Amino acid sequence: MENIKLSVLLSCLSVICACVLPLSAQEPVESREPVASLPDYGEIFEIISNQLPAISEQDLQHAALQGILTEFQSQIELESNSSKVGEEQNKQASIAKMELITEKIAYFRLHLISKGLENILREKIESFRIENGAEGIVLDLRYADGSDYGEVLRLAGLFLNDAVALLDWGSGSQKAVVASPSIQLPLVVLINESTKGAAEALAGALKLIEKAAIIGRPTSGLAMLRKRIPLESGHVLSIATGKVQLADGTPITGQGVAPDIEVDISPTEQAAYFDDPYGELTSKEKESNTERLNEAALMRRQNDSNGTVEIEINVPPAGEQESNSQPNTIVDPILARGVDLLKGWTIFNRQWNR
Repeated sequence: MENIKLSVLLSCLSVICACVLPLSAQEPVESREPVASLPDYGEIFEIISNQLPAISEQDLQHAALQGILTEFQSQIELESNSSKVGEEQNKQASIAKMELITEKIAYFRLHLISKGLENILREKIESFRIENGAEGIVLDLRYADGSDYGEVLRLAGLFLNDAVALLDWGSGSQKAVVASPSIQLPLVVLINESTKGAAEALAGALKLIEKAAIIGRPTSGLAMLRKRIPLESGHVLSIATGKVQLADGTPITGQGVAPDIEVDISPTEQAAYFDDPYGELTSKEKESNTERLNEAALMRRQNDSNGTVEIEINVPPAGEQESNSQPNTIVDPILARGVDLLKGWTIFNRQWNR
């Protein structure tokens, strides 16, 4: 092949060099091991083209682009057609799921943190509180994403009386946007390794101001300021251009948010329970952690400087639940811990206020 056209690949490379390299020079998103001296890419490309004519130019471009996206996956993302992405984001901007679960606890599952979500969430919480007597809130951010860090300030502001500093994504610490009256119900936030972007920033902000108990698994650490650049193909190249950190200087980018109570559960189990928090796992889903799931009670011990905190959840052993058990029995370990914690808060408050 002579004079192979690399327009698609080169356009991506030029954008990446312009956006990612300046960021890396200032403060790299990820520390990387030194790369050993490698042969020139163009030389390799030309040899393959000449010696393996069965491999098309398109195949080589695709392989090269896939390699770039894989190597820098935390900094570079290739999205589908921008209009379709926008439509999908609009669909997911609202609350994905909400219900009143045991003991008057309002459950909200979010997919995407984007503009307008704060207004929707406030309205729904108030509805559950007034119409159903909700006494606690579970905010499920597992598998949630988003890039609107301004909306994080408004969402966290729902639970604040004062506009305290929360986040910094490149322009100094930004304060919460407070709208009176604040929501005074106890709050539990659920997170996992697939909590990304603005969703993990929200979890971190609520943890910083001590307005929620954070339960689950450490988040991805992929919260970054991104620049979305449309390509001629209709795709959008999303480039990380800055880091996100909490107002106290704690980094979220590259580090993620650690839960207050960590739950030891595999990704496969998490996904299964997320789809059906009231059902049992199949034998394949239980395979990796059968012994742990078969205990009469799931327990997690979290050691800190003040001692050991023990959280016990009475989840029936897998495979031993009665066939006529109540359909609203929660067997999702992460959700179950959040619900039990809210129950404890409710009982304590009732006794304290007598």
